[in-house]
Amino acid sequence: MIRSLSLSNLAAMFGKIYWLNYQPFTHLSFAIEYFFFGLNPTVIHFTNVLIHSLNVILVFRLILALSGNSGIALITAWLF
Repeated sequence: MIRSLSLSNLAAMFGKIYWLNYQPFTHLSFAIEYFFFGLNPTVIHFTNVLIHSLNVILVFRLILALSGNSGIALITAWLF
């Protein structure tokens, strides 16, 4: 499914559930990585770390907005 960015594959990514998980953006990310870099594990790991780091920043900002305490936000983001 990730070896082509065709409309049928995109529909499958956003329309099917695999192993009881709905992960269309994960499949789309893999398809884009495959299109540009093939099956290069370095790129896959780099993208994973990048997305996770962005999520940590979002968690920090969310907890900071909810609590107003940067210490709590930092600890929560660190644990995430």
